[in-house]
Amino acid sequence: MIDARQVILNDNPVLRDNVDTYNWWLPPADIYAEGYGENGFWFTLAIGDSDEVDSWARWDFNPVEGRYAIEVFVPAKWSTAYVQYNIWADENNDGTFDSTEYVAGPWLDQQLEVGWARIGTYDLEGRVRIEVRDSLARDDFRTDGPIETRIAADAIRLIRVN
Repeated sequence: MIDARQVILNDNPVLRDNVDTYNWWLPPADIYAEGYGENGFWFTLAIGDSDEVDSWARWDFNPVEGRYAIEVFVPAKWSTAYVQYNIWADENNDGTFDSTEYVAGPWLDQQLEVGWARIGTYDLEGRVRIEVRDSLARDDFRTDGPIETRIAADAIRLIRVN
């Protein structure tokens, strides 16, 4: 059982599109409730290992310094891509994230997970950002098709580990 006092939840990712051809979409009404808290989720299509980022989702946190397990919520349907989550911690509190503040980049096969999936446990301090990008994926909708390349963006939580 997780002590709710030790959890920091963000169920509202910031979404970004760099071009009009790739977007974030809400799933159809019959799938919408699969999101955390039955309040929906967003998805986009993976474009493989590309240098060009077209779409990303970010979750920002301000935890007290400590060790945290990071978990992402994977909806039961329409989550099919194998994606990388990048984690940064603004340890010097200058309001930016640079390469020296990069914590980790764990991979998750969203097709194999349902509900909360742990992507690792890390020592964190300062502002924390977790990001998923359409370009950091094993799959590419242009060759693998749209069904197998859906990246879901829903809730992420930090759980304090004593």
